[in-house]
Amino acid sequence: MEQHFNCTEIIPYHDTKISVHWVRNEYKKKSDIHIFEEDDGYTTIEKDYISFKYKGIEVQDNYESDEHDLGSRVFEICSIIDSGDLERLTEINVKWKISE
Repeated sequence: MEQHFNCTEIIPYHDTKISVHWVRNEYKKKSDIHIFEEDDGYTTIEKDYISFKYKGIEVQDNYESDEHDLGSRVFEICSIIDSGDLERLTEINVKWKISE
């Protein structure tokens, strides 16, 4: 596994700036698909891990980087928190808890 990013990004969400800890790792995944004869069957996957706090909710999420980009994922999560439907976060596999 190779780490590409381990940093804090400031992501704008409406009038709020959210400090997001962001880590991107790259790893190889074995598949049964061989596109050409010399293909070893491994594909490279980049996975992002993010954590941040918004409106008293601590959030931890991970996703493959080709599925989402950082800004849109944070926007989606914050929109759900604003809606008050916190169980929706669980449905989309986001770990969250109310800060103490």
